[in-house]
Amino acid sequence: MNREIKFKLYCKEHGMSQSFEIWEDNITFPKTGFYYPLGLCLDFCKIMQYIDLKDKNSVEIYDGYIVNIGNMHGCIIIWNHALISSLDKMMKLYGNIEVIGNIYENPELIEPDNNKGVIYEN
Repeated sequence: MNREIKFKLYCKEHGMSQSFEIWEDNITFPKTGFYYPLGLCLDFCKIMQYIDLKDKNSVEIYDGYIVNIGNMHGCIIIWNHALISSLDKMMKLYGNIEVIGNIYENPELIEPDNNKGVIYEN
């Protein structure tokens, strides 16, 4: 199975940035021209990996996203190699997945007593 490998970088200072480049020892934001040393950036930025699935609205799903799956609300996506098949099975079992936010910008969407809150982890 060939999958597309993509990342998003969340920096509180810049918000969600879909495009960034790693050049030499820096992370560069092409749209703004800002760049940071890789080590420093990783101290205050979070990297989220694309899991090669899209929700019912064709939104790409990344590690750290908060989704609704059928009647389960506020579930958190945590990247793992077995995640793709697990989510595929859950989509068939419970219906469509819908991205409603991410853990960095929308922590209020996580249901505090949701035992089903983590889709998959090691």
